[in-house]
Amino acid sequence: MFWKIVKLLWLKRMPLAEILVLLAIFVGLFEITYYNRFYPNIIIGKESVGGKSYGEVLEKFQKTRDRLQEEGLALVFFRNGNSKEINLPLARQGLTADTVVEYFSLAEAEKTLADAYQMGRQGSVLRRFWEQLILAVRGRSFQFPNDIYQEAIQSLLTRELKNFFEEPIPAVFSVQDGEIIIVPETIGEGIDRERIARAISESLSSLSGGMLFFSAKLSLPPVTKEKLEPYLDLARALAKSARAEFSYGGYQWNLSGNDLISWLAVKEDGSVGIDSRQLVQFLDKKVGPVVYDPPQNSRFEIKNGRLVEIFKGKSGNNVSVKQIEKILNGKIKEAQDKFLAAGSPADFKLGQQVIKVPLVIVREPPKITKETLNHYDIRELVTTVRTSFKGSSPGRKSNITIGVAKLNGRLIAPGEEFSAVEGIGLTREEDGFVKEFVIKGDRSVKESGGGLCQIATTLFRLAINTGLPITDRSNHRYVVSYYGPGLDATVYGPRKDLKFINDTGHYLLLQGRVEREEVVFEFYGQKDSRQVAISEPKIFNRIPPPAPKYILSADLKPGEEKCTEQARFGMNAEVEYQVTYPNGKTNAQTFKSIYQPWQKVCLVGSISQLTAN
Repeated sequence: MFWKIVKLLWLKRMPLAEILVLLAIFVGLFEITYYNRFYPNIIIGKESVGGKSYGEVLEKFQKTRDRLQEEGLALVFFRNGNSKEINLPLARQGLTADTVVEYFSLAEAEKTLADAYQMGRQGSVLRRFWEQLILAVRGRSFQFPNDIYQEAIQSLLTRELKNFFEEPIPAVFSVQDGEIIIVPETIGEGIDRERIARAISESLSSLSGGMLFFSAKLSLPPVTKEKLEPYLDLARALAKSARAEFSYGGYQWNLSGNDLISWLAVKEDGSVGIDSRQLVQFLDKKVGPVVYDPPQNSRFEIKNGRLVEIFKGKSGNNVSVKQIEKILNGKIKEAQDKFLAAGSPADFKLGQQVIKVPLVIVREPPKITKETLNHYDIRELVTTVRTSFKGSSPGRKSNITIGVAKLNGRLIAPGEEFSAVEGIGLTREEDGFVKEFVIKGDRSVKESGGGLCQIATTLFRLAINTGLPITDRSNHRYVVSYYGPGLDATVYGPRKDLKFINDTGHYLLLQGRVEREEVVFEFYGQKDSRQVAISEPKIFNRIPPPAPKYILSADLKPGEEKCTEQARFGMNAEVEYQVTYPNGKTNAQTFKSIYQPWQKVCLVGSISQLTAN
């Protein structure tokens, strides 16, 4: 419409003054028409909202957002005419005080709607006119920001689809009735995990909800019978004539030829070698309990006003998997070269071979010693903070211990921004972390989560008691009894993080340990006499929890009950934080927390137990 009017005025060669008057009238009518309404050609998510009132659009998207928070997303997978629907919730409640597994999060819809509504309405006259011109010519799309937590989603999908899709199985050498054969590969089915993640994010960015549909795709294993066949005679010779002996000190572990050939896989360059995954499993199971002895950092305390080393750091042992793999692959390569040089299997004679594999131990020195402190001019204990995790499950305690160990001894340079997510690193099961139980439907299942938020909360309190600027902090979804409201922090990489800056002008040494049922974090460095003021949490907008929910479970004995610690009130909390520096300057921050009301959910083992509650 706008350009049609401009073209008509141009063709009629009207004087400039008259054109400006008419344009002013047009703009005025335009503003009146869209008063308290979205300008035309504005799309939010997948919906055109031009001409609709702000209240109308806000109400619609808030309802959709609330429904997504309550019901989650439905992911439907198809295979050979069968389908399986998986509910992807916003979060899943656990069986311990802070085990809440989050799968995705949604930002407030109001900000996106406000940005869309203000398009063409703010700034100078020239800016408003330019934005209105953009809307008239090509329009503008707005999306709702969201975060998806890949690790949790992939863990959920792996568990739920375990028996729905056929996993690909690689071809392997095996012994059957005394003969060495090749067990052929099995072509499996899988899912495009990246496509699923994109589809979930796109659905959330438009708040469209509904169902998302996915089909299986063929999944080929990396090792096939065709790739192994040229090495069948080699495998027969190795099984008959070779074995491996792993040794360390007075210990020895034997691997028969039949077991050795089951480790063989074809590499990318076409050669045959050891499957490193099977080697690692063998070492972890057989060798690990005897050999592994990680290095330990020095420990320090303040005694009589001085920083004293109370525990001297010591070097530790670790097994070099790469070196062991190199020895085994070297011997297999020698046998392969002899096999190829023989010309025919009948001419190939390997002879009895014992592959001696002395375990290569890597000595790793401690990261922090008294000399380290002297080098970085670390003189004194700056801050100590403790938090209790009494009553935690064994899995949660294990996760806390591993997470604290990963952060212990971290040096934070002057001006450096510390990230808890980066410091802790990967939290996979292969990294030592334990999955915790969460409630799903009428059963409890293991899922990632539990423990790391104890670490984040303790670090948060350490940072603010030191007077450091906090650059990133998220509260828990509900009030956790371990911490209370207002002064907690949660981490869920890569998006939910705890970050702060070392602005002391000196290096800070972070030391952490677990003492009985407490997490202890300490900063060593140099004090600068800054003053810290932290207010008591201001609580408002309390919302009572929903009615308890009890679910019958065949997995529990009659009378047995598994449930969350307690129902929790929803509320808002604010904490005022102010740091006064030696030069008189101040830095003030307000930590705002919004906690949802949380329902008590219990699994019960019989109808009588359900009735009794």
